[in-house]
Amino acid sequence: MACSHQRGFLAGARHAIKWSVAEDGRASRRAVCDSQAVAAAGDRYARGFSDMASVYVDLSHRAVRLLQLAGLQPGDRVLDVGCGPGTATVLAADIVGSKGHVVGVDLAEGMLLRAAEVVAGRSDVAISLARMDARALAFPDGAFDAAIANSVLQFTGARSLREWRRVVRTGGRLACSLPYGPALWTELCLAFIDRTAEPYRSSVRSRLEAAAAGPPDPERVRRSIGFGSVEAEVDVFVRRHATPEEAFAAEYRHGARIFLEELSPKALEEFRAAYLQRVATADGHAELPMEFHYWSFS
Repeated sequence: MACSHQRGFLAGARHAIKWSVAEDGRASRRAVCDSQAVAAAGDRYARGFSDMASVYVDLSHRAVRLLQLAGLQPGDRVLDVGCGPGTATVLAADIVGSKGHVVGVDLAEGMLLRAAEVVAGRSDVAISLARMDARALAFPDGAFDAAIANSVLQFTGARSLREWRRVVRTGGRLACSLPYGPALWTELCLAFIDRTAEPYRSSVRSRLEAAAAGPPDPERVRRSIGFGSVEAEVDVFVRRHATPEEAFAAEYRHGARIFLEELSPKALEEFRAAYLQRVATADGHAELPMEFHYWSFS
C-alpha cells in the first residue's frame, strides 16, 4: 500500500509523525515519537502553511523543471524536503518507479494531509510521508540517492542546505528551487518588520536582509556544501494580475501570507495601501517582476 512501505527510511526517524493511508483510502496518522520534541521543532511557518493548505498555489510546473534538472533515475531513493501537498513527491515517484522510494517530509500537518490524499491511490509506487523539520532531518548520513526541495529554501534558510547535503550519499544529487522577488515585496517587508512581534521578527529579519542583497551565488553555495558541480538556471518573468487588489489577494495563497498575518490590523492596512500603489500599472493592472532560480548539485 502506498505510504506504508517504509523500507527502513523512517524506522529510526526521531521527532517524526508517520503518515499512512487507511484501507478505506482516508488519510490517517500515527505518532511515533515524543510529541514535545515535535512541538519544539515547530514554528510559525508550520502553522501558517497548515492553515493555507487548501488554497496553496499550484507549483506543478516548477516541480516538473526541478525534477528534470535533478536527474532522478529508476530505483532511486529520493527525499522531498518541504513536500507540501505532495506535488513533487508524486512526480518523483513516477520517475523512480516501483523499485525506487520517495519520502516526503514537512512540518505542516495540513500539507501532509493533502499529500496523503494525493498518494492514497498510488499503490504502484513506494511513497512515505513524515512530519519533520527540514532544518534537522531525522535520517542517517547518506540515506538517499537524491534530495529535492521545490520552493522551500526561502523559508528554511541557507543553513538547511548543509542538512540536505548530509542525507544524500556520496555521488548523489541535490536539486532545489527558490523564487527571488519581487523586490518591492522585500522592501515593504523590511519597512514593516519592526511592526511584527518576536520571535518571528528576529527569525525573519536576517532572511529579508539577505534577499535584499540579491540572489545567492550558486557556485559559492556549491563550495560551501561540498558538491563537485552545480547546474544553475534562472527563469525571469512578470507576474500579472487584472487589478492591484487581485495581486494582493494572491499573496494569501503562498508563504507571503505568514508575514501579512503577523501584522496588526492597522499595520496590515498600511502595508496593503503601499503594496497596491507599488504594483499598479498606468492602465490599472498589476505587475510584479520576479525570478525563479533552479540549482542542481552533484
